[in-house]
Amino acid sequence: MLGTAGMDNSEPRDAALDLPGGTSSDQSVAALAAAATRALKAGDQDTAIRSFLTLVAARPERAEFWRRLGIAHSRKYQIAEAARRMGEIATAAGHVPGLAVAAQMAAQARDLPAAVGLAERAVAGAGAGEAEFVLLCRLLRQSRRHAQAVAVAEAADRRGLAGADLRLAWAEALLHAGRPEQAVTVVAALLAAAPGLAPARKIENDALQRLGDVPREEAALRAWITADPATVPGRVRLAHLLVGGDRPAAAAPILFRLLREHPDDGQYLTLTAMVLHALGRERRALPLARRAVEILPDSAQAQLALATILTRLGRYEEAEAPARRAVELAPEIVAARTMLALSLQRQNRFGEAEPAAEQAVAMKPDDADALANLATLQWMLERYPESLATFERALALRPADAEVRFNRALAHLATGDLARGWDDLGWRWKRQKAKWRPFPQPWWQGGPVDGRILVWGDQGVGDEVLAAGLLADLERLVPAGVALECERRLVPLIRRSMPTIAVHGRVDPVAPELLAPDIACQVPAVDLARYLRPDMAAFPGRSRYLEADPEATRRLRARYRAAAGGGPVVGISWRSTNPRFGARKSFELPGWAPILRVPGIHFVSLQYGDVEAEAAAAAAATGARITVDAEVDSLLDLDLYAAQIAAMDLVITVSNTAAHMAGALGAPTWLMLPRGNGLLWYWLLCKGERCPWYPSIRVFRQERAGDWSGMVRQVGQVLAARRPA
Repeated sequence: MLGTAGMDNSEPRDAALDLPGGTSSDQSVAALAAAATRALKAGDQDTAIRSFLTLVAARPERAEFWRRLGIAHSRKYQIAEAARRMGEIATAAGHVPGLAVAAQMAAQARDLPAAVGLAERAVAGAGAGEAEFVLLCRLLRQSRRHAQAVAVAEAADRRGLAGADLRLAWAEALLHAGRPEQAVTVVAALLAAAPGLAPARKIENDALQRLGDVPREEAALRAWITADPATVPGRVRLAHLLVGGDRPAAAAPILFRLLREHPDDGQYLTLTAMVLHALGRERRALPLARRAVEILPDSAQAQLALATILTRLGRYEEAEAPARRAVELAPEIVAARTMLALSLQRQNRFGEAEPAAEQAVAMKPDDADALANLATLQWMLERYPESLATFERALALRPADAEVRFNRALAHLATGDLARGWDDLGWRWKRQKAKWRPFPQPWWQGGPVDGRILVWGDQGVGDEVLAAGLLADLERLVPAGVALECERRLVPLIRRSMPTIAVHGRVDPVAPELLAPDIACQVPAVDLARYLRPDMAAFPGRSRYLEADPEATRRLRARYRAAAGGGPVVGISWRSTNPRFGARKSFELPGWAPILRVPGIHFVSLQYGDVEAEAAAAAAATGARITVDAEVDSLLDLDLYAAQIAAMDLVITVSNTAAHMAGALGAPTWLMLPRGNGLLWYWLLCKGERCPWYPSIRVFRQERAGDWSGMVRQVGQVLAARRPA
């Protein structure tokens, strides 16, 4: 029997066919068959056709003669003409084998209506067997007549012809007819006898996918792998299922083994790289993604994986090229456009990012990731009502998506809807990266407390400094007292500033004092805002809430004033090390020339890290006086760092810990922010030049995304005009 994929044009055997019996007639047929075969092999198609026509007339039940007649026709004529001639011959003969061969030739000629008609005649003929029913079933399925294909398979089953091939064709027809559960039932008998039968397992897996029955799908895939541990399709499908189910750790061992077996397979390299990305191991994933692109340069998925990993690593300029290539290779892949938009957005190229994000949404309006990306871009462009509407569309599709709700929080806060904003911000605890502290006390819900309350910092140092401004209000609500767990470097500063609070540094395991029985409940520091800052009127407007060490402050102020010759002392900080936004919030020191050239100012570096060479180079280029005080290292001693900030007449800084510390100390501060809402500054509650968290801060903003020059000139002009004393 020929396969439905097309004619078998392999060379025929030279020997005479083995015919039953030993009559002289049989011997004549055998001799003619041998001669016809030699003619076919020699390329004498006319002789072969005449001989095989004689043979099919003499032995019409012999499928081999019909098959070779079809081969001879296909070698003499174009396939469409060969199929037409074979159809006429087979129809005239009316024999099942000839009709089946003609049907396959018509299918190869892409004349499916003719192929189906011939196969239907074959099935209706005397002696039609399983092979003819399978052929008709598959031709009907190729014609998208799935319900009719199912009916043909069921008719064969009623005749007792439901062998393995028929059951596979039947199950495929059921699957495409929208009856996946019945498809699973049909292949069950095959799998009971042969659990590792790959075609049956593939159909079963496809059917369970359509049913959305993930537990059964996983169980079936694991049964496949148990029956055939070497199966590549089964293992790949299970890996995809686990990745799609947000279980990358379970997928990783499967993919690592596949990669060991096939180290140069671009598909496995790509998928393994994405699993490592999902596990937060981008640095290990990156070489795999690069290798995948080398092997499969025209694979959109490989390019997209590389772009995704580079973006997560903050290498946005590098990510742009593979993202663009992914869009070129597969413009229909929405995720590629979304990643391109994200890489452009992170480069502050909002004008280019927005069309890409909008195209992704237009292509697939029900893609929650594309919608969430567009919504975030809209709030960065300060179009908050649009942003909220787009977030709503994303959440209508995925209402429990913690990442989307967390991002929507910022849009709510920016519009002044603090209650909804704080509620959405609370969803951060359901994000993958949430870092719980192992405290046993129940969560505080904002009501009365029968005992003390434990507050613990859950963000970076700057966020902990900001949240410390809520503790005084909390003390008034909880008369029994407040215990605080914070970054250890903050302990001396907060203890001095808030002596009635029991302050402990964050250690693992947690300090035993924070497990005391009189501590009735716990709350992350940032979540205090939900209860203590329900609206803008609840901000107290106090100038400071942290107190630097007075002796250290006096000593440092005297030192800096002496170096300044009694002139004004201005602290400067120019870099953020935030892993996500740091590069976009930072403005390196060479660009500060309009500020540094203001005469009569003595500058002091408040920048953490080893910056002496940078400061010396900037001083040489501008003529500025810049002190880098080796005594102060904020990475080791935040209490002394607070005293250094308090010793300044003015602080000029980008968005980093220095800004939070200066604001909490009430130090006069000028804060320089990028577009994109200052990248969270802070929770988008700062409007115009003022920020409710820190009344001593004056805000300056970029005029255009990514362009610091205009703002820096403005700061320099204001500094020259005001010359703080």
